[in-house]
Amino acid sequence: MDWVSVLSFFEEKGIAILNVFVCILAFIVNPFISLFNPPLPAFTPSPEPPPALVAKQSIADFVILYGTDATVQEINAATILADYLFRITGQTFSVFAEDAAPENNAILVGKTTRTGDVDYEALGAEGYLIRPQGNHIVITGGAPRGVLYGVHRFLEKYFDCHWYAATSQVIPKGPAAIAQVQEEVFVPALEYRETDWLSPRNQTYALANRLNGNMCSRIPDDLGGNMGYSGSFAHTIINQFLRPDEFFEAHPAWYAYREDSKSRVPQQLCLTNPEVLAEMIREV
Repeated sequence: MDWVSVLSFFEEKGIAILNVFVCILAFIVNPFISLFNPPLPAFTPSPEPPPALVAKQSIADFVILYGTDATVQEINAATILADYLFRITGQTFSVFAEDAAPENNAILVGKTTRTGDVDYEALGAEGYLIRPQGNHIVITGGAPRGVLYGVHRFLEKYFDCHWYAATSQVIPKGPAAIAQVQEEVFVPALEYRETDWLSPRNQTYALANRLNGNMCSRIPDDLGGNMGYSGSFAHTIINQFLRPDEFFEAHPAWYAYREDSKSRVPQQLCLTNPEVLAEMIREV
């Protein structure tokens, strides 16, 4: 046996012995480590206390109204509300244009003459307002998406509806009482809201969760449409600005240089070229 073989033997066995030693040491030391670093308790979120109920006032006492000059989004918001309330209670809820409505307790969806003062400018395109008003409940919001967001928030807060995924929706069944509605005003902090997975491709899920991006979701205009930047979520510069079909022939130095082909190519911009920055600013 030569020296190389001997050293290789002890090197191999030494690693095995070291691994055994480390395992034994960890077994001995771990209980002492836990004394100084006790495990954290499991996180349990505090449930939001349900609003107090108004005694014996059934949701069936209400009709749903939209304004005489309602937008298509407001009409659809009223229809969506009626559909979900039917699924919750099994009762049909009448939906009226305001000029044809009886003098019932009403859920006022969108802008109506009974809605009262609302600062729609402050609500912008997506903010909503929910509040009690006499015998009525107001659900209104900015155009085009705010009122639709308001309806889904109303269902979420007062009827415990949830849209966890495209295939996981919680719509409670049975009789429902009207909770004591509290005034709520909400304006999204982010102009563009998007998550990249399967469920946002479902327009019901996207609308209920107030997602407005245009990469995954394709929400039709009559349900508020999408908020988009340059036609998509990302990879937009070369398609939207400094388009190669317009500039590449005259300004090849604006585009990326490929080392392997020793040539300019129109697939990407040369972002170190100051002329590119100047033209981008001009186009934006």
